[in-house]
Amino acid sequence: TYSGVAPRANLIMYKACGATGCEGSALVAAINQAVADGVDVINYSLSGDPVDPWLAIGGAINDDSEALLAAREAGIVAAVAAGDDGPTRGSVGTPGNSPWVMAVAAASHDRTGPGDRLDGFSGRGPVVPLSVTKPDLTAPGVS
Repeated sequence: TYSGVAPRANLIMYKACGATGCEGSALVAAINQAVADGVDVINYSLSGDPVDPWLAIGGAINDDSEALLAAREAGIVAAVAAGDDGPTRGSVGTPGNSPWVMAVAAASHDRTGPGDRLDGFSGRGPVVPLSVTKPDLTAPGVS
């Protein structure tokens, strides 16, 4: 028996990536299924090159950024990877650069310096072309 900070939490996992990679339609289907299942939080640890998230909005949902917008409209919080293209400015990847998701970067603590800091590989803002500050928060990801 395991117990932690949320002993009554239910975890649901959706397989969207296969041997050939992570196809966009499979990613959208997994997000849509999570919305249909009524989850409270989506942890989305995938990221691509920074692309304007507004370009995907409208018509049929065929992009993970847009699917995550539909999730937000359903009251679901999406915690999304900030990406691994840092430390360059404007490197928060898609869909983490969308204003409707919470972009999470990896923090590091070298135990000899001033304390926690954004790790070198984590994406950084500002988000291009929106000029909003991202990532929204950092979490321990590197020792």
